[in-house]
Amino acid sequence: AQIKSKRFFNDLKEELRLLDRLGWTEKRWKEESKLEKGRAILAELRRELGGILETLGLHFHEHTPWLERVERAIAAAREAGDVDLLRRLRASDAAAAAAADGSFGGCGGGGADAGGGGDEFKSDWHTLFEIQRHFCALPPFRATKYLEPSNVRHALRCAEVSNREAFEGGLYIGGAAQLLDARFPPPRASRAPPPAAAAAAELRRHLLDELRHECIAGDLSVSEAFDVRIHLVIRAGCAEFVWEPGPGERIFHQDRIFYEQPHVWNEERRQRCCPPPPLFTANLGSAGANASAVAAEEAARRLFEFEQFVTGGRADQVCEEDFEFVEMTARAESGAAEGVPAFLEHSVTGDVDRALALFSREGEERGWTRRPKALNLGPLFRTRLTGYRRQRTREIVWVPGPGLYWERGDRPLRLLRMAQEPVRAVFCREEEPFGFHLLDLRTAGGGGGGGGSAGLGAGGTEVAEVVEGSPADARGVVVGRTIKRLSWDGGSEDVRQWTKAQVEEALRRMPARFTIEFGKGDTEERRHAPLGDCEMAILMDERFMRGFLHELWQAGDDGDDRRGSGGGGAAPPPR
Repeated sequence: AQIKSKRFFNDLKEELRLLDRLGWTEKRWKEESKLEKGRAILAELRRELGGILETLGLHFHEHTPWLERVERAIAAAREAGDVDLLRRLRASDAAAAAAADGSFGGCGGGGADAGGGGDEFKSDWHTLFEIQRHFCALPPFRATKYLEPSNVRHALRCAEVSNREAFEGGLYIGGAAQLLDARFPPPRASRAPPPAAAAAAELRRHLLDELRHECIAGDLSVSEAFDVRIHLVIRAGCAEFVWEPGPGERIFHQDRIFYEQPHVWNEERRQRCCPPPPLFTANLGSAGANASAVAAEEAARRLFEFEQFVTGGRADQVCEEDFEFVEMTARAESGAAEGVPAFLEHSVTGDVDRALALFSREGEERGWTRRPKALNLGPLFRTRLTGYRRQRTREIVWVPGPGLYWERGDRPLRLLRMAQEPVRAVFCREEEPFGFHLLDLRTAGGGGGGGGSAGLGAGGTEVAEVVEGSPADARGVVVGRTIKRLSWDGGSEDVRQWTKAQVEEALRRMPARFTIEFGKGDTEERRHAPLGDCEMAILMDERFMRGFLHELWQAGDDGDDRRGSGGGGAAPPPR
């Protein structure tokens, strides 16, 4: 690709006599980057295109993409049978040969639709834009010392908050009692006189009644009422991403939320990876089978109620999105990833109370002589694990709780980013043309073709050009983004697998105001910081896997353990 692009640039340089027009020397040409060379060639091609369009009698709005102008000019030249114009438009060899043979039938009509997306309208313009886009692409995520990319993929459910009546002013994720305790902790032992204590209790009841109407599930949190854990909230009208929102976070109308039911995911994976033996199933009897079926039905019912309330009964506002993960790992001296290191094994994710509960429940059975260490990920590092992969069984525990037990070699999983982060932009019909041009993405089996096979092998569409100063440019649309979804008042459509012709036809049918959801491409800044507070995430990556803060946290508790042992022969108490 490097050799071809170099030859391509040099050929255009000679044909356009670029050095003479720009006043550049051969030495400067060799020192310039591919991006600067491409910009210089594009400027000269645009100057030439103006005269060609006048000859054809074509006129365009200033926001019309250049690729669309070229495609329509090629279609007009083919319809007229003008081989010289096709050569000046730098059409592909297939198009020029078709024009020379006089086989123009049926091609001109397709040009009226901005080219239809097929290879019959390919030109040096398209090649140049493709090379420019290639050199703008950023490298993929590289492993840091304590994080490495994971081959684990996980899908979260996604819903757009369409219930305007309920969410116009925003509703809290947490429950009323949970929010009240966080804002006004209840007194441990009331020493106030009875009248003052009664007044305080009455105030708490009044505040509880007010908060109850400001929460999604009233007294209960979303996780308690619906068994749903919300991982991400994308604010409507801006690019703000709220990762792992807490109970005090509000959800507003037209926000987009990403969530899952931990029980459902874990149960499905357990059944898939470790199905129960037939004998066990037979011994389980009808009572156990009915109980399992009832639990699954109850989980599905609660999920359905949550989605019905959030979307206002619109099932078309619910879909699934893929997410990427990184694995937390220590490194051996050779640099090989070894997962949970020795000093972090025999630990729990939560606090000392969780460690005590696990020790009292399983300590004797496992032969533990002392309780597990409490890592306190939430208070210390303001982050939560999304998954935990067991090294021995290869089992993945999704959404592990604070009682998760850590063993050496396991891989804690953290969300890195969405596979394609959506960016929504609202357009109005009166702004047309919007200023972006689409090209078909080709799968491994695609490519080639041409003519009537424009849609074969297409796996979606990608933005190939954005006109400076256009409505798309004003909304931050950049080259490399894919088209994921079209939304309008009363409906939406998933267009991730549509061809360019299908997307453009749908755009022509859009109402006066609609929304395009773009997926972030590899030309944009990637989110390297995992979920949670960025500064604390960096601190965690640099300190946690080396063992520092959590050991200081444990110092007081371990001192209590030693003082409580009393020097006797019996095992010391767990705290």
